[in-house]
Amino acid sequence: RGSHSQSSLYPPRSGSECSLLPAHWQKQSEDLEDIVKASEILDEDHYGLDKVKERILEVINDELYVPLTPPDLYSLVGEDKYDVADFFDTLCRMEENYEISVTKKGKISSPEKDGLLRGIFSASQRGKFGFVSTFEGEFFIPPKFTLTAMDKDEVLIRRFNVSSKFYGKGNEAEICAIAKRGTE
Repeated sequence: RGSHSQSSLYPPRSGSECSLLPAHWQKQSEDLEDIVKASEILDEDHYGLDKVKERILEVINDELYVPLTPPDLYSLVGEDKYDVADFFDTLCRMEENYEISVTKKGKISSPEKDGLLRGIFSASQRGKFGFVSTFEGEFFIPPKFTLTAMDKDEVLIRRFNVSSKFYGKGNEAEICAIAKRGTE
């Protein structure tokens, strides 16, 4: 490990790029200037996506789940219940929000099953290091491993091995991704 700008688990993204979609599905449409109209179209086009997301989370968080490719996960989630475009759109949104992770082989998993913990970052007064509060306790984040996290960001962390040559004498970790900025 060294100083890095982003974990290899979560490569940097440009725009609305999604690693799960074929390139021809990622074409951009014309921008809508009318926020109300855009919201109405989004609600109409994506009605029911919360149910797809709930089902995906239910499946991948099952203790017996093993990472699957998106088509295999689609079959398991219920291809007879959900439109394929809605399913992949939901997967992409979940990937963008770090609710799912994609392995190097393109399989879907949960960040927690990949050894990551989700928590809230508390920056030191000088902002060079900080702490992350998770359901497993509080973790010290050394200066080299804060990425660009700011106070109250929701982050994903990976704890250091206790025998780590870095700082490893307790609950210490690195930030792998910033899931949301400035949560309350």
